[in-house]
Amino acid sequence: MNETDESLFALDEAAYRAGVEREVNEEIKIESPYEDRIVALLNDDTTEVGRVHLGIVHVFKLAEPKIEKREAMITGLTFLRKEELLARRETMESWSQICLDSLERLLS
Repeated sequence: MNETDESLFALDEAAYRAGVEREVNEEIKIESPYEDRIVALLNDDTTEVGRVHLGIVHVFKLAEPKIEKREAMITGLTFLRKEELLARRETMESWSQICLDSLERLLS
């Protein structure tokens, strides 16, 4: 949410979802029908950033694996199996590690 979103007292789920859609669309282009659901809140006090931020975890279920990057900082955009993610776990940011460690529960 930022200053271009609704006023603080007008915020509701629709305003939140519009903000999420804007943020996702800045990073990637999803070229497939999809469902998006909120599955968890994430708190990580082990990092400086985590101590002052709260994460909302979403699961996007795509009809087809069709996405493109929009953000130049994104490299190697691809879908990975759980085993491949686990092999890369130590290279991930802490929030991603927390989500990976709870993947079955988040996807159920």
